[in-house]
Amino acid sequence: IYQNYAYYFEKNSQIQKIFDLSYYKDKIYLYFGLTPVLLFYLPFNLLSNYCLSDNIIAFIVVSLIFIFSVLILKNFNKKILNYDIKPHFLFLTIILIGFCNYGMILAIKTEIYEVCSLSAALLLLISIYLFLKNILTTKKTNLFIFFIGLLLSLSVGARPHYVLTIPIFFILIIYIEFNKSKNIKDVLISTLYFLLPCIIYGSILALYNYLRFDSIFEFGWKYQLNSHNQYEYIAAIKDFFIGLKYHLFQLPENIKNNYTLFSYGMGKGHRIANEFVVGLIFICPLSLILLLTPFISKKYNKFIITIFVLLFSLFFINFNIACLFGTMRRYAFEYIYILTILYFMAFFVSDKNIFNKKYENLIFIFFIIVSIYMLYLHFCLLFCIHNSIMFIDDNNVDFYTKLINFLFNSDIPNDILLEKIKILNFLENL
Repeated sequence: IYQNYAYYFEKNSQIQKIFDLSYYKDKIYLYFGLTPVLLFYLPFNLLSNYCLSDNIIAFIVVSLIFIFSVLILKNFNKKILNYDIKPHFLFLTIILIGFCNYGMILAIKTEIYEVCSLSAALLLLISIYLFLKNILTTKKTNLFIFFIGLLLSLSVGARPHYVLTIPIFFILIIYIEFNKSKNIKDVLISTLYFLLPCIIYGSILALYNYLRFDSIFEFGWKYQLNSHNQYEYIAAIKDFFIGLKYHLFQLPENIKNNYTLFSYGMGKGHRIANEFVVGLIFICPLSLILLLTPFISKKYNKFIITIFVLLFSLFFINFNIACLFGTMRRYAFEYIYILTILYFMAFFVSDKNIFNKKYENLIFIFFIIVSIYMLYLHFCLLFCIHNSIMFIDDNNVDFYTKLINFLFNSDIPNDILLEKIKILNFLENL
C-alpha cells in the first residue's frame, strides 16, 4: 500500500481522507506527536467534553512564541549584555519578531502538523529562556535545570528530531554549573536533575512507539500514506545539497500570467512537497550581520559566547533537517524562528561595540529599509498559494489568481471584471 498509495489517492476520494496518516498492521494512526495531545487536546477534552481545533491551539502557541522570543531578547540585552536598546530599534525589533519568524504563516492555514512544529518551537524557546535565567542566578538552580530537561523531552514528543537538542543543552548546562561552583558533587546533582525527566518521558515515548509500531524509535513517519513512499526512503546527502540550494538561495516566484506585487506562487522544491520557499538570504537579509560574530566573540565573556553557541547549534540542527527532508513552509519555520533571535542578538552586540557612533543615523536608516523589505516579503508569503486564507480549493489556482488581482491590482483585466460579482458574493459568505 505504501508503494501504490499515490495511485489509490487519484482513483478513490475516500482514500484521500487518510493521506499522511500512518498505516501499520491493519490500523491507522495519526503521525502526530504525543506531547500536544497531553498538553492541549486531552486536558480540554477531559474538562469540557469538547475538542479544541488546531487553529485555536496554533493561535495561542504562536502568541506565546512571540512573547518568549521578546523575553529572551530582553533578558539577554538587560541582564547579560547590559545594553539599553534604543526605542526606535525596540519598536522595529518587536514588529519583525512578531511578523517575520514564519509563525504567522503556520497559524493562518493550520493543519495537524503545524501544531507539532509550533509546540516543539514553544517548548524549545521556554528552555532557552530558562537557560538564560540559569546563567543569571548564582543560587542553586536545579529547578530551572529540571524544567529545561522536562521541556526538551516534551519537545521530542512533538518533533522527534528535537532529541538532538538535548545533548547540546546538557553539555552547556554542565559547563555553566561547573564554572559557577567548581564542585563536582553539585555538577553531578545538576546532571541528575536534567536527565531524570528526559529518561522518564523518553521511556513513555518509547513505550508509546512500541505499542503502535513495534519499535521504540518509530514515530510513524516510515509508515505514512502519501505519494513519497516513505517506507523505502533513506535520506541521502544529495537531498541535503539540493535542500541547501532552495532553503538558502530560492528566489521569489510570481504566479504565471499574474500582474500583482503580492501574488507569489509555488517555487521549485525537493523531496516532500513543492511549496513556495523564499531562500534564507532573501527572506532574512538581517541574518548577514551574523558574519560579524567572529569579531564580536573576541570582546565578550564566556556566558555571552555560550548563548551564541547554543543558538547557533539549535539553528544548525533544524536547518540541516529542513534541507535534508524537503521544501515546506513549516520546515522553514523550524529554523527561522531561532534565526530571528540570533541575528537580533548579533545586531545589539554590534551596535553596542563595533559600529561607530557617528554613523548611528545611517545605521538606523539602513535598519528601516531592511525592515520594510522583510515585512513586505513576509506579507507576500501570506498570499502565496499554500498560505492564502482566501483559498476556496487547494487546486483552484485560477480562482485564487482572479481574487488576488481583484483585491490588489488597479489595472484589472476584463476577464476578472466579469467575475467581480461572483467574487464579492464569495467574500460576503465567508
